[in-house]
Amino acid sequence: HVPDPRSERDALIAATALVHGLTVVTRNRKDFEPTDVTILDPWR
Repeated sequence: HVPDPRSERDALIAATALVHGLTVVTRNRKDFEPTDVTILDPWR
C-alpha cells in the first residue's frame, strides 16, 4: 500500500504560502481551510 502523498503536498503548499505571505489559488478549498492560509477560488 502506497500512502496518498496529496496531504503532504498540500501542507507544503500551505506552509510556503504562509511563510511568504502568498494566497493559494485553488478549487480544492477543503484541504486548505484547516490552515491559516488565504485561499482564492476563482471558479466559485
